[in-house]
Amino acid sequence: MAKRELEASASEHQKQRQQMETDVSEWKEECICTRDDLEQTGVLLTTAREQLAQLTDKHTQLEDTFAAKQLDWERLQQTITDNVRKLELALGEAVARLRQLESQNAAERAVADELRAQQAVMAAKLAEYSKLSETLFSLSRLPH
Repeated sequence: MAKRELEASASEHQKQRQQMETDVSEWKEECICTRDDLEQTGVLLTTAREQLAQLTDKHTQLEDTFAAKQLDWERLQQTITDNVRKLELALGEAVARLRQLESQNAAERAVADELRAQQAVMAAKLAEYSKLSETLFSLSRLPH
């Protein structure tokens, strides 16, 4: 009986040992798979970090480009505003000069009209003088 119990115990021990060896083999396989997964995850993580660094650099470049374009836009707006102000001033000066020239033109027309009137009076007096001269000349030719 002791031999049977011993054999049964040895058999049970053998089964447990085989089960443990099977479990150890499974754990080894799981460890190998886990290590492979970790290595792949490490590679993916490295790739993701590199991509994130590239995206961060690109984002920084885009922000810098945007800031530069924003500054250029603000300068352009200021230049346009300054040019509009200059044009408004130039237009105001041109309108004032035009009014001044119109006023001078009106004064010159008045002077020209006055000169034409004086010329007409002089022409009439000259015609009268011419008639008078002819009459005097004719009278001077009459026998005395």
